[in-house]
Amino acid sequence: MATFGCPAEGVWEILVEVYQNSNVKLRVVADAVTAAVTGTEPMPPDLQNHLQTAVERWRTREHEPGAGG
Repeated sequence: MATFGCPAEGVWEILVEVYQNSNVKLRVVADAVTAAVTGTEPMPPDLQNHLQTAVERWRTREHEPGAGG
């Protein structure tokens, strides 16, 4: 949550979007994000690209007029 600067609901939306667009299981996506944040393993480039896109979309939605959360 601190990495993305968003609440738990936002993180969940981001992880689900990455999962849906990358065709990688949600658990694997979450493990990859956790490993990258803790410095255990680098994020695979394909997941990193999907994650960046999902975060950008989430941030855009959050700044739209009438956006809640």
